[in-house]
Amino acid sequence: MVKRPLKIAICGFGRFAERRIIPALEKTSKIELVAVIDRGSRASKLPKNILRFKSFDEMLKSTLIDCVYIATPNYLHAPQAIECLKNGLHVLCEKPMAINKSDCSQMIDAAIKFNVQLSIGHMLRFSPAIIKVRDLMNIGTLGKINSLELFFNYDIKFTERSWAKSKNNSGGGVLMDAGVHCIDTIQFLLDSDIKLKNVKMFNIDNNKIEQGIKSTFDAGDTHCLIEVHSNKEYFSCLVINSENGKLKLENFASTDSKGLINFTSIRENVKNQSFTIDVANTYLNQIENFANTITSGKTDLKSAEQAEKAIELIETIYAKQNLSST
Repeated sequence: MVKRPLKIAICGFGRFAERRIIPALEKTSKIELVAVIDRGSRASKLPKNILRFKSFDEMLKSTLIDCVYIATPNYLHAPQAIECLKNGLHVLCEKPMAINKSDCSQMIDAAIKFNVQLSIGHMLRFSPAIIKVRDLMNIGTLGKINSLELFFNYDIKFTERSWAKSKNNSGGGVLMDAGVHCIDTIQFLLDSDIKLKNVKMFNIDNNKIEQGIKSTFDAGDTHCLIEVHSNKEYFSCLVINSENGKLKLENFASTDSKGLINFTSIRENVKNQSFTIDVANTYLNQIENFANTITSGKTDLKSAEQAEKAIELIETIYAKQNLSST
C-alpha cells in the first residue's frame, strides 16, 4: 500500500491548472501538491514551499514526487506521460488522451509494463449529475434507452492556447477539444462501443480546425447524437429518450454550477422526477479517485482504454472528412 498523502507535480501550469486543479488539490488530504514545472509567471502565486522545476527532465529526476498531472498542450500528452510512466510515476493526463490512437496504445502499454496508474482527465465521469443519470438508468427508472443526445456550445479562447490553432499540436478542432467529452460520456453511460453513422462539420479553417460538428453514432442498439460548437455562447444539455419517458440534464458539462435533471414519464406507474445537483466537486472527485486507485495497489486502466477508443473514433471521423493531419 502506498502511504498518503501522495506527492504530485503539475506539468503544464497554465490557466486550466490554476482554475481547476489547484482548487481541487486544496480540498483533498489524499494528494499534496509539491511541485510544478514553472516556465512563466503564473506559478509565482503559489506558496513558496512548492518546488519550481525549470524543465520536464528536471522533474523526472526528482525523488520527491509520486505522480504527475499532465496539463500541457495536446501533442505533448503522450511523450510526457510515457516518460513519467517509465520512471515509475503515476499519471493523470488531461483530455484528449493523445492526438492519435497509436500514442494512446503506447501510453497504456507503458502503464502495464511498469505497473503504474494511468488515468485520463475525462472529469465528467466524476460529475455528480452524470453519475445520478447513470444511477437512474441502472435502477431501471428510464427503462430501455432509445436515444442519447448531447449538445455542447462554448466560445473557445485562443489567447492562452495559441497552440490549439495548429492541427499538429491540437490533433483537431472542437471534436478533439470538447466533442471527446461527449463521446466519453456516451461510453460512460452506456458502457458500449460506439460506431460512427454520419457526420457533418462546420466552419473549417485553413488549418483543418473545425468549429462545429454534428454526428450520429450507434452504441449497441441505442442511437446517439452529439452536436458541439466552439464559436457560440455557452450551453450544454444531455437528453435521453427512453421507453418510460424523457430525461433532460441541463448544464451536463458544467463543473462549477448546478446540474438540473428533469425526467418526464409517459407511464402511469413511473413517477416524474427532478433533481438539482451541485457539481462543484467534480474535479475533486476525479483527483481523489486517482489517489484511491494508486493507494489500493491495483491499477485500473478502463478509463484509459475507453479514452483510446474515443481517439480512434475521432481519427475515423477526421479521415472521413479528409481532415487527417497525415
